[in-house]
Amino acid sequence: KVNFMKIGVHFADKVNTATRRRSPTALDTLAAAQAATGDFAAARVEAAMALLSVALFLFLRGHNLPGGGFAAGLVAATGMLLLYLSRGTDWVDARWQPDQQRVIGAGLLVATGAGAASLAFSHPFLTSTYLAPLLPVVGKLPLASALVFDLGVLLTVAGATLLGVVALGRLGNPAPPLPGRQA
Repeated sequence: KVNFMKIGVHFADKVNTATRRRSPTALDTLAAAQAATGDFAAARVEAAMALLSVALFLFLRGHNLPGGGFAAGLVAATGMLLLYLSRGTDWVDARWQPDQQRVIGAGLLVATGAGAASLAFSHPFLTSTYLAPLLPVVGKLPLASALVFDLGVLLTVAGATLLGVVALGRLGNPAPPLPGRQA
């Protein structure tokens, strides 16, 4: 006669042992940071910095592989929004006076300038070229002029995402005007 209860308990023990050996996830890292600092908001700040690092990685690899300015802009905005969620708008505004409209404008200016630069060399708008400088520590580093365009896209997407979401978050609690601006 087979005892299915013993088989079930034995199987559950094996699953629990395998689960304990899994690699740490982002939530595990967040929980460890919270345990180390005793402050969940501080752990979120560390997670926001990790997201900004991921955005930088996506930005730098985007002209050759999937990623680029759009994906990096969304991830960067998510990192900044995590700061808003963990510390509040007053905390973020006291340390960094964001002006998302200027970030959007700078992004559009950089992207347009990158496209127009090719016109100066008698090439069609947004024609890309490559450069491979030899750096002392890194070695040969391939760079595309599309990286400048991606920077403009990153700024535009991050600024627009932050502008929209932060504006929605302030519907019930309007922010005071920035210094030098009228309400």
